[in-house]
Amino acid sequence: MNRFPVMFIWLLCTVHAHASDVLILSNAQVNGISLSDNYITILEDTTAAFSITEVIAADSAQQFKQASYNFNIHPASVYWIKFTVKNEGDVFTQYVIENYYAHAKEFSVFYQEHGKLFQQKTGEYVTYKNRNFSHKNLVLDLPAPQAGNERTFYLKVYSGLYVNFNFVINNQHSFTHYSTTEYFFLGIYYGIILLLILYNIILFFTIRARLYILYIFYLLSGMLISINEDKLGYQYLWPEQPELNPLLSFHVAPVLLVFCFIVYASNFLELYKRIKSLFFLVWASFAFYIAVFILNFYFPLLLAIRILTPLPFLMVFISTIIIYSKGYKSARFFILGAGLILTSIILIQLRALAIIMGSIFTVYIFNYSLIIESIILSIALSDRISIIRKEKEAAQASVLKELKEKEQLQIEVNKQLKEKQEMQQRINQELEIKVTERTRELSSRSEELEIANVKLQSLIEQTNRMNIKLDLDNWELKKNVRHELVQRITGQEVSIDIFKTVFKDDITCLRFLDELKWSNGFVCTKCQYTKYKEVEHTYVRKCSRCSHPESVTANTFLHGIKFSITHALYLIYLIHTRKGDVKLEHISEIAGISIVSASKFRAKVMEKTLLLEKKQKIVTWEEIILN
Repeated sequence: MNRFPVMFIWLLCTVHAHASDVLILSNAQVNGISLSDNYITILEDTTAAFSITEVIAADSAQQFKQASYNFNIHPASVYWIKFTVKNEGDVFTQYVIENYYAHAKEFSVFYQEHGKLFQQKTGEYVTYKNRNFSHKNLVLDLPAPQAGNERTFYLKVYSGLYVNFNFVINNQHSFTHYSTTEYFFLGIYYGIILLLILYNIILFFTIRARLYILYIFYLLSGMLISINEDKLGYQYLWPEQPELNPLLSFHVAPVLLVFCFIVYASNFLELYKRIKSLFFLVWASFAFYIAVFILNFYFPLLLAIRILTPLPFLMVFISTIIIYSKGYKSARFFILGAGLILTSIILIQLRALAIIMGSIFTVYIFNYSLIIESIILSIALSDRISIIRKEKEAAQASVLKELKEKEQLQIEVNKQLKEKQEMQQRINQELEIKVTERTRELSSRSEELEIANVKLQSLIEQTNRMNIKLDLDNWELKKNVRHELVQRITGQEVSIDIFKTVFKDDITCLRFLDELKWSNGFVCTKCQYTKYKEVEHTYVRKCSRCSHPESVTANTFLHGIKFSITHALYLIYLIHTRKGDVKLEHISEIAGISIVSASKFRAKVMEKTLLLEKKQKIVTWEEIILN
């Protein structure tokens, strides 16, 4: 006779005398019953080598202890959990036991029926075709005893990670209803995420804003986290490759989520442009997280990874608050979204470390947060685009107004020039008439020829003086008009086309530089002498004492410039007006130089500006030109 079934029944009876409370199964119980501490006793197998026979022997030796903790405090150990149920319902009701922690490597149930020992087994690496239930969680049948009888079950739990022992017993009707509802809401969740992704794809092709593509990648990384957390990816996408579960859950998805979030946040908040120190601090936190992540492959640093995962999200949240306090209105909604995702990440890590109990709230906290955060960030993105559009419209209106004023000024200048030309024509006509009259008089009075010639010479000299005076007046008028235009563009940004109405070519620019450099007089840089000779058509002044030549660009910012002086003047003016916020591609396109040369030129202008600002509060772009 086989003595094992008899011994097993005897052991169950003896153990029951000192075991925990008996779990009552009845038809009145509609919702799931959680295996709390009162119903279970626990045996820890640190060697992970016990068989069910040895476990039963350990039970008879009273090595099962009353539960003083509700999770596997040593993830490397195998835990045997014992509980007893009594069926006070009918024999037709079937029950299941469910483990919410689907990453457990083994989840088995052992029980005795008709003198035979039965086992059901599932786990993360058990494919769906070999499972009792095609469900995202680990679910096993829990055969109830005959009505009025009791039955003792042994659960074998091995995870390698922290797992709460809050397993749930459900009748199959309740389980089916609960599962259907859960899958329904998960379908809604993924539907919303996919709709948001489609919506942002449409917006990207409509607006062509890079932020929408970054946001799409962030949503995809969040969805990858979700389908690994709730195991729907394993159930529907790779049901025959369980080895992908830990690879995606612990290696790919978390790093991808953190990276996509930081890239999107950095671009949305314009961290590098606004506060570079925050930009480098955020990316330093990510680098630190990656370093610990890589070290985990060689040293057991799982706890450190759990603690450090919220760090990059925390740095982004703090940076958002600082950026908003500096006046960046578009960050107001981003604060809510970043705070929400940070809270969900912290709760997920606390649940993974078994610091807080798993519940419907903590299990799906990331799903809730991602949906709400996605809506908030979509609003934030729309708000940002709206603010940028308003600012652009205001800037365009200001430019149009300025162009109208410039046009009106040009009309007035042209009118004055025309009046001057008409005046000069009238004077010339009058002079011609007088000369004609004098000539006639001289012809008729040959005897007065010598006197008339003298008078004629005097009249010609007067005419020349008047012409010279008119030329000077015209030159001064043009100079004053150009000076007025220079003063008008100094206070605000204009296009290069408007700029060239003042500085038409390099000759005009050299003349402007000549007036600017030697506005207070010439001083020889070699001997300090103040008199000079001009070299014709070269804009070079030669010292009258030591003959040292000095060009108009010498000892100025334009000395040694390899491209057009007109473009150099405009770029100095543009970089000064925008306070350095000019793209290198724009500088390169205007000047026709490489990106590297454009970067050096912009840096040189900003360095000179900062040097002048240390000496004086207000710095004009003309002062930057002079060393």
